[in-house]
Amino acid sequence: MKYIVSLGAGEEQAFAINTAMSKGLKVIAFDMKECDYSLVKPDLFYNISIHEKEKIADILSQYDICGVLPSPVGRNVITAGYLNDYFGLKGPSFSCCDICSDKLKNNKYLEKNGLAFPQIYQKDNIVFPAILKPQFGSGSKDVQIVYNENELDEVYNKYDGSYGEYLIQEYIQGVEYGCDIVIGGGEFHFLNIRSKQITPEPYRQELAYIMPANISNQNYNTIYNTLNIYINNMNIDSAVFHADIILKNNEAYIIDISPRAAGLNITSKLIISSCGFNIYDYYINQLLNKPNPKISKSNSYTLLQYIPFENMCVDKDLDISYIQNKYKIIYMEYNIIKNQYIGKITNTSHVLNRGFYIIENQSLEELYIQNNKILDELTGGIVNE
Repeated sequence: MKYIVSLGAGEEQAFAINTAMSKGLKVIAFDMKECDYSLVKPDLFYNISIHEKEKIADILSQYDICGVLPSPVGRNVITAGYLNDYFGLKGPSFSCCDICSDKLKNNKYLEKNGLAFPQIYQKDNIVFPAILKPQFGSGSKDVQIVYNENELDEVYNKYDGSYGEYLIQEYIQGVEYGCDIVIGGGEFHFLNIRSKQITPEPYRQELAYIMPANISNQNYNTIYNTLNIYINNMNIDSAVFHADIILKNNEAYIIDISPRAAGLNITSKLIISSCGFNIYDYYINQLLNKPNPKISKSNSYTLLQYIPFENMCVDKDLDISYIQNKYKIIYMEYNIIKNQYIGKITNTSHVLNRGFYIIENQSLEELYIQNNKILDELTGGIVNE
C-alpha cells in the first residue's frame, strides 16, 4: 500500500488529504497541534512539530512513501523539500523550498537570474513608504506599510522575531496579481492569472479574486516569462507553485512565491469552480506516474468574494438560502450572526472568519453588477456604528 505525507492536519490541508484518500492512498499526517478529525481523517497521525524533519524522516522510513502533499504553510515547506531529497521523491527540493521561503535568499536568487526584485533597506537608507515583512513569513502575516520613522519604530518594536529577521523592504506600488503553476515531467504549465481586490493601506488584506484576470497580452506575457525563468531554473521535475506578482513599469516583481498550492479557498474552491481543475489530483498523478487530467480554460469569469464589511453591527438575521438562490451563487459560507460587531480588517483571520461566496458570469461587467447586488443585499442586515 502506498502512503502519502501531509505536513499539517488542519483546515489548510483538508482538501489535499481528502483528494489523496479519494485516489486510494493512505495518508500519514504530522502536526504539532492535535488533528482536527472533524475536518480530516488521516490513516495515521503523529503529534510532532513539522519542524522536526529528521524525526519525521525516521518515522517514515518504515512506510512505502510515494510523495509529500504540497500543502504545508510558510517556512514548513522546507520539511517537504528535505523529505523529497531524503527519500528520492518527486517534488521540490530542499534548496528550492529554502529559497522560496526565505526572502533574503529569494532576493539573491531573483538578482542572479536577472529578474526584478524589491530592494531590502538598511536602517540608514530607507525610502518611505516602505514595507515591513518577516524573513520567513508567508502571506500577509506581520506585513505592514510604514510612511515615516515613527511608524517604522512603532511597528518594528512590536515584532516578536518568530519568523526570522524583520526586513524593511522597498514598497513596490503597482497592480497585484495571483498565479498558479504546475510542473509535470519538467514542463511548465501556467494555470491562470487572477486579479485581486485588496483593502487600503497599510494592511492590504485580500478581499476578492477574479479568475481569469482581465489583463493585456503584453502584461500576461511579462508575468508568464518571469515565472517561467524563475521556476525552470530550479530544475524541478514535478511541483506546484503559487505566486503573488506586482506589475510596475512593464516589469513583474515576484513578491511572494511558494512550492505549494494556494490557500484562502483558492485551490479548493475558486480554481475548481472556474475550470474544474484539481491541482492536488494533478500532482498526485505525477507522483504515481499516471496520466494527467486535462488542463482546461474557462469561458466565464469566476469571482471569490470575502465578506468585506468593517466597523458595523449586524442588526438582523438574513435568509442566506434565499440570497444564494436569487443570485445563482455557486458556493457560499456566511458566518456573521445577529448582534455581532464586525471590526476593522487588519489580518487574514478577520477576512476568513466572515465568510465568502463564489459567482460566475460570461461577462465581466455583468459579474461586477451581480456582485454589487449581492453586497447590497447582505448589507440589509447591517447598520453602521
